[in-house]
Amino acid sequence: MKKLKNIVTFVIIPILIIILLYINASLQAAKYQDSTSKLNQYGAEITTNRELIKGKPNELIKVPLNIKNTGTMAWLKDDKNSINLSYHIFDINNEIIVYDGERTNLTKSVRSGEEIKLNGIVKMPEKPGKYKIEFDMVHEGVTWFKDKGSKTLSIKLEVE
Repeated sequence: MKKLKNIVTFVIIPILIIILLYINASLQAAKYQDSTSKLNQYGAEITTNRELIKGKPNELIKVPLNIKNTGTMAWLKDDKNSINLSYHIFDINNEIIVYDGERTNLTKSVRSGEEIKLNGIVKMPEKPGKYKIEFDMVHEGVTWFKDKGSKTLSIKLEVE
């Protein structure tokens, strides 16, 4: 009888607990399965024909860009927490020089699947040298698109 009690206590009950935990985890995963799709609301494809941006220290330069909304969320122009184009600038050692670049506002609202042409406004770094600029979309006060898995566009930047 003692053997049977030990088998139940140390084998069968732990196995039942593991089975119940597994079932609970499966149910919770199914319940929240669509939460990963929220990551897909932040999607952009940014392209340009420019391979290099050159300018003088602190000069404002316009860079022609094509931007496609590849996410599920519409980008509303003039919204309180608007979607804008911005950038980060890195030095040759990949150290961040500018984290919050100039903002370029949308010229119109952009629905999922639509494209827009923008002249991205870039303020050149103050010191001459070679850099890399990474264009990204930003949902103001919420997130950078890159942080939600969206692609960015990197181009060489040279300050003369």
